[in-house]
Amino acid sequence: MQHPGLLNKFAEADDGDSIKWISVAKDSGEKRYNLGLSQGIPSIVNYLSGLYVFEDFKEKTETMLRGGVNYILRFLSDDLSDFSLFPNWIKKGETHNPKEKSRLAWCYGDLGVGLSLWRASKALNDQTLSDTAITILKHAARRTAPEDSVVIDAGVCHGAYGNAQLFNRMYKETGIPEFETATLFWIEDGLKKAVHDDGYAGYKQWYGSKKEWIPELSLLEGISGIGLTMLSYLSQDDMMHWDECLMMG
Repeated sequence: MQHPGLLNKFAEADDGDSIKWISVAKDSGEKRYNLGLSQGIPSIVNYLSGLYVFEDFKEKTETMLRGGVNYILRFLSDDLSDFSLFPNWIKKGETHNPKEKSRLAWCYGDLGVGLSLWRASKALNDQTLSDTAITILKHAARRTAPEDSVVIDAGVCHGAYGNAQLFNRMYKETGIPEFETATLFWIEDGLKKAVHDDGYAGYKQWYGSKKEWIPELSLLEGISGIGLTMLSYLSQDDMMHWDECLMMG
């Protein structure tokens, strides 16, 4: 992650008190504003939240942190009946939520946005922002049907166990029952996906661009991340923070 000075250098002021950072879409090369936790503005907000709690970084990060939060919130849907509350990308010139559907996953979508806003609310001691983050994550917790979650495989990046880990983290931090229920649902869903006789421990990754299942060992998309998620769920130790590397913990 870049030094906060470089983040400030590349930050773009937007609509008064909002700040955004440009990204380049891998598929098209188009310059857009990314709302994914894995590669976009929520990851920057999450990172700045971690720095802001230290006195030496407060002055350097506060404007960017608050501005990034304000930009993200501009695209929060005001209709809780929507499929998802945030799009994945914002095109140049867009000022309102384009109502594009995003799947339920760590990498892109409401889960990562809600988590980053939660982290920012704790750093800024902002109860209103905290309530907003919880509302977003409770909405996400209700998306369990396959057509609502668009979850196909089990991996951490965009599968069942990534959802389980994030909800488990939020349950441990808040004690909110809906997050415990969601954690159990996605753990069970992940277990049901261990059906591949030629996979590792029964698991394979769905490789969408090639439309095929492949065995995978990695943390993000394979059984390494699946195993760590299982250990986190079974562990009684709330200090098991391997997920900090994914900006969850």
